[in-house]
Amino acid sequence: MNPESELELGENRVDSLVSLAKGVVGALPVAGPLFSEVIGAVIPNQRVDRIVGFLHELDQRLRLLESVVQLNKYSVDLFEDTLQQASRAITEDRNKLLANYFSKSINVDENEYETKKKILQVLAELTDVDIEILGLIDRHGYQSTARDYYPGHLTEGQYEKLNNDEKYQFKLGQVSFDTHIFTLERNRLIEAEREERDEGNSQRHIDPKTGLPKIVSYRVSTFGEVLLYSIR
Repeated sequence: MNPESELELGENRVDSLVSLAKGVVGALPVAGPLFSEVIGAVIPNQRVDRIVGFLHELDQRLRLLESVVQLNKYSVDLFEDTLQQASRAITEDRNKLLANYFSKSINVDENEYETKKKILQVLAELTDVDIEILGLIDRHGYQSTARDYYPGHLTEGQYEKLNNDEKYQFKLGQVSFDTHIFTLERNRLIEAEREERDEGNSQRHIDPKTGLPKIVSYRVSTFGEVLLYSIR
């Protein structure tokens, strides 16, 4: 097959996938009209590459054209939500992880549905960097990840020599990693590891801001491990 024919075949296949996605969602009695309107608004405009990019990635993982017809009510719901996230994706990496997620959810049943739904909801709250940091903590540990992302420290003299824009950038870098960690912890994807209490001095290892033992590290939680597996 020559390159032009192969390209045309690929474009036709994607057109079929997009049309099928519209058709599946549009056939739903209640949510159908709403989601068809959402997809109809996204497909013609400049964000069409996001939907097509996601479908391309998904098509590489399963025969979507045949599988979508066999979707049950639970996987249809997840497909709608995944498609909405894909319409807002701004990176190829996000399309790939969404495709990985849905390819592992195609045969979801009633028992798995609630957990799969929650994973997708949490995924919508995470940035690509959040996910990257979660994966690094899982592979290399928290301390190694923190060293790579944290901007380091300046002496008071060094800090005072910075102009206002430089001070802002430095503070932004300092809070950036902490913000990612806060997001991961809030979504229960990581768990804090705290200093052990000193029986001889009960206040020695206590953080005065929280009244709890000081945090020394973080580890990926069981839910975090499940989410990572779902998108890899």
